[in-house]
Amino acid sequence: MPADYRLAPPIAMKKISSSEIWGTIVSLAGLMVMAGWVWDVSVLKSILPHWVTMKFSTAFSFFLSGIILFLLARFMKGEALAQILLLIPSLVVLFLMGTLLLSSFSDIRTGVEDLFMREAEGAARSVAPGRPSVVTMVCFILMSVTGLAAMLGAPGLKKILTAAGGALVGFGGLALLGYLLQVPVFYSAVEGWSKPCLI
Repeated sequence: MPADYRLAPPIAMKKISSSEIWGTIVSLAGLMVMAGWVWDVSVLKSILPHWVTMKFSTAFSFFLSGIILFLLARFMKGEALAQILLLIPSLVVLFLMGTLLLSSFSDIRTGVEDLFMREAEGAARSVAPGRPSVVTMVCFILMSVTGLAAMLGAPGLKKILTAAGGALVGFGGLALLGYLLQVPVFYSAVEGWSKPCLI
């Protein structure tokens, strides 16, 4: 009797979520800006010369935050490995932005500002060379804490993710609105962000 050569059913593929896509985009955007600093390509550091440059530390944090977002999406799909991997990028962002935030409040340069790249004094509309704005730092800290909460399996995780996402979108949306309507008070607080990343 001839053998039964019926094809095996196709392996079920998990649908890629919008969070995974956005996580990838954010990470790539961070990499692009970092490349701009490494090879001194002004158009990658800021779209126009008179616009504020995105700090290297901000770009690096964008890169890691994209990874956090991607891993969060995978974790919500039930992948145990994603939960474990969340620890590394979350702690790095928390340490980096936490140190810079303390530096901002104490007005003492810790050296972290120039850890990766040294920004020229008097850079366009830059509050402090190498240091992003306070709101930018708070947003990244919020992102890292969200990653740690997921890793630790905090109760009410979905509510935490929703609240954190709403806060991040709110800050970014307010700044973008300020740029569009030319209302500086809306975006001066987040001038460490470049316009494309707010979009």
